[in-house]
Amino acid sequence: MGAGKDSFEAVVDWDELTTSGRKIAEIEWLSLALVLLYAQLAGAAGLTPPLIWTIIAYAVFVIAFHYLLTRRVYNQVRLSVDIGAMIAFSTAAVWFTGGLESPLLPLYFLPVGVSALMVSQKAALSTAGAVTLCCIGLGYASFQGQGLKVSLMSRPATALFALWLVAYLAALLVGEKNAAKRKAARLAQIDELTGLWNMRMFSRLAEKELKRSSRYRRPFSIAMIDADNLKSVNDTYGHWAGGLFIQHLANCLRKHMRESDVLARYGGDEFVVLFPETDSGEAREALDRLRQTIRSSPLQIEGAAISITVCIGVATYPDHGDDVQKVLRKADAAMYRGKETGKNRVEIATDGAPPKSTGATPPIMP
Repeated sequence: MGAGKDSFEAVVDWDELTTSGRKIAEIEWLSLALVLLYAQLAGAAGLTPPLIWTIIAYAVFVIAFHYLLTRRVYNQVRLSVDIGAMIAFSTAAVWFTGGLESPLLPLYFLPVGVSALMVSQKAALSTAGAVTLCCIGLGYASFQGQGLKVSLMSRPATALFALWLVAYLAALLVGEKNAAKRKAARLAQIDELTGLWNMRMFSRLAEKELKRSSRYRRPFSIAMIDADNLKSVNDTYGHWAGGLFIQHLANCLRKHMRESDVLARYGGDEFVVLFPETDSGEAREALDRLRQTIRSSPLQIEGAAISITVCIGVATYPDHGDDVQKVLRKADAAMYRGKETGKNRVEIATDGAPPKSTGATPPIMP
């Protein structure tokens, strides 16, 4: 229903992930270039046959995975394969260029950084753990028979410490980035004053419900709710009290909505509700109970109990319109008709053309 009950904890931005394959390919080509640069600087002793085959195999992988499989969506599974390939290539390159004494040890920073930036904090730490296991294996193979000497272990130990430090810092940065994304998502989807959905989010959810209702031939209803006495509160106590009035009304509405209902602030003291799989009669019964509950829940301001009444208009798909915009306009017209005939009431839309309302109804935001 309202924004308060929905989670914004998604860490991976899937739209962003689908465009990240090219960036990963560029990082992989850069790691290949780094190994080739080392081989060039090291001369004939550096470019050994095993290292040559390692470079060729990794280049073939990058070409096949990123350029021959372009029709497949770049998803989390493919990203995991890429990270695994980076670790494998780095391990082979390090092994064939001196083991833990290799100058190519910094290659391991690439999969850790990619895991942090493209996936999550946990992925970065998990990748660092996998790299550590690889280094332990390399150390066992390199120093077998030589014993564990501090002089032999100082460089790899320092490199591993730096790796974990980078992983930790990357995890912190990713945490800050994800927190900012979640905050931005909330600001784009909820109304700041009430904490309910805004009309942009209502539009998206309503269009999804329209598609579902059209497919399964089920009705849904939309109700427009408008307070009758906000102006008198503003005039008597000031606009600060009007803000409390709107928040109080929003809380009353939120408490009496079903989990499946979509409640949003339309603007000012107007609210809109979508009732899935609900016809006009069922919606009217629920809204009439809601109207009475609101009337019996006064707002306390400066020791005074201010009774709140609302006027509600209801329209139903497909009886009153074949799209969300038409149903919303019919509900709005019914609500204004109720205001003209006494207020504090629930009105169902008419089947004919909607009468002119006393206020303009802006379209739903796309």
